[in-house]
Amino acid sequence: MLVVRAMATGDSGAGWVEASKFGQSAAAPLRIHGSFVERYEPMLLADGLEISDCRIHRMLRSGQTYYSVSGQSRNATGQPIARCEVVCRLLSGAGEPLAELKSAPMGLAGDAFGGFVTAQVAGGAGVAAFSLSVRYEKAGVTNDSPQVLVSLRPMPEVPHERTAN
Repeated sequence: MLVVRAMATGDSGAGWVEASKFGQSAAAPLRIHGSFVERYEPMLLADGLEISDCRIHRMLRSGQTYYSVSGQSRNATGQPIARCEVVCRLLSGAGEPLAELKSAPMGLAGDAFGGFVTAQVAGGAGVAAFSLSVRYEKAGVTNDSPQVLVSLRPMPEVPHERTAN
């Protein structure tokens, strides 16, 4: 993760970003073309816990559809968070639950990021949205965050068959 220190545009209008690595001095900034930078836009769940870059994965294996969800969690506080487990519920177009997926529990130090991937589940035809919440332990107390709803854009169906290697 980078912290933007300055932005400049050249004669052609192409944007350049001067940034430093998160948590490091700005004494020697990096110069990166703006087309290589993606803005960090997290969803704040609760208690300084953020979630971002959430993606649903759909795989077709032996005629069966499998789903999983991945993303990033961030502890935006100075206190460590233990047993951080992402819970994802796949939902139909009518909002009915289709399946529940969970990630492996992880610990997050203060101001730290951690990637997550849920277990895969078969089925769930007609997934139109998914909700995310996090169960975590902070200062010895177990908490459940509020749910965040992510709606999916309709995409043209392109089957991808995985082959065994």
